[in-house]
Amino acid sequence: MGKKIKYSTIFTVISLFLIFISFNSELSYSLAQGSGPQHRIESQSPTDGMKPYIFENNIQVNLSTTANTTIDLEIEEGIANRFVGININASTPIEISFKARRNFDVSPGKKMNWHKKSVITPIASNFFATPNLGESPTEEYDVEYSYETFYQIDIEGEINTIEIFTSINPALGVAKSDSSSLGWAIFNNETQSWEILTTDSESDMMTTTFDQNEIFNDQLILTVVNFSPIVSGSFFTSPLGISLIVVALITAIFGLIMTNTEYRDYLLNRIMHINTAPHRLTIEQVLENENRDKIISLILEQPGVHFNEILREIDISAGTLVWHLDILETFKVIQKQRIGQYLVYYPYTVRNPISKLDLKLRKSRTTLEILQLINDNPGIYQNQIAHRMDLDHKTVKYHIDKLIESELILAKKKGRKNLFYPHGNFQI
Repeated sequence: MGKKIKYSTIFTVISLFLIFISFNSELSYSLAQGSGPQHRIESQSPTDGMKPYIFENNIQVNLSTTANTTIDLEIEEGIANRFVGININASTPIEISFKARRNFDVSPGKKMNWHKKSVITPIASNFFATPNLGESPTEEYDVEYSYETFYQIDIEGEINTIEIFTSINPALGVAKSDSSSLGWAIFNNETQSWEILTTDSESDMMTTTFDQNEIFNDQLILTVVNFSPIVSGSFFTSPLGISLIVVALITAIFGLIMTNTEYRDYLLNRIMHINTAPHRLTIEQVLENENRDKIISLILEQPGVHFNEILREIDISAGTLVWHLDILETFKVIQKQRIGQYLVYYPYTVRNPISKLDLKLRKSRTTLEILQLINDNPGIYQNQIAHRMDLDHKTVKYHIDKLIESELILAKKKGRKNLFYPHGNFQI
């Protein structure tokens, strides 16, 4: 009886031990499968056609090759729902290392240049235009980056071409947008920056192709971006364009545009101390010069005109133009202001309208619309402005206070109301 119990106990212990080992092995395998990178090394021949390599978390890499290829595939932890295809054209056996990475040392920024080696120039109406054999574009593009996957491909051996493609599918992280276009972006190892590649995305696939000469140090690092032209490239939305439009608007509002004859009469009859020491001229001699007369007329017609535009319109050298402008500034016939990299010119007034407005107000359409409304309706009061412009009373008060502070409008009390008028100091 004792021996039977002893044998039974030994059998039970061994059984439990084996169950424990089996369970622990399965647990370890399960943990290993659910964490860390997914890795496999495969061999492929031309006869295999397009061969899919499927990983966990809905990840698939398709490969076709015209030469015997050894491919080392690695998918980092945290990557899911991605598809990428590779077509290799090679004449001799090659080895490929493919890594899908979650992070990269240099992340794509909010702006990106078009790839220097591209032969297709992106334009606003057609990002993938016909080939342009001129100089490569250097314009920046606004970039939206949410793909969060980088593909690093290292090649050992000679290839003819390699094509990379992915499916345009929101479920796979690649989605079109009405306001932007899709494109592959490549990391330029020479400049250590990301650049947009020429891309064919006419169908439901997005592809890009390289030959051996385009691959730096036998390595490609790619990702997917949405991009669009930077709208500030337009003159009318650029800082210069906005500033010049404001100059012209304020000039028009306060009656600064005059005919050449009227302006000449004003200059000859005004009372003002002018230090003319550098130039031994009278105001009459200043105004009688033919070239200076043309410059004055142009500035009166186009307040805020910049130096290069004057140079194009007036048939004189740049040095001569600088000399004439200096004379006109010395005699306070014109004045200038630097806006960005440009010098702009307008008729001289005791006060410079645009300088009265701080930079924020110069770019505020609401401020200028209120200013225009007061100019068109002298004596208008705050409730009327708020009603006509469909604005909150606090918003109207903010802009009116700024205009009063800038001495562009006046407030006159009438009963319980403040009536607003254009400031008379800007009349000439």
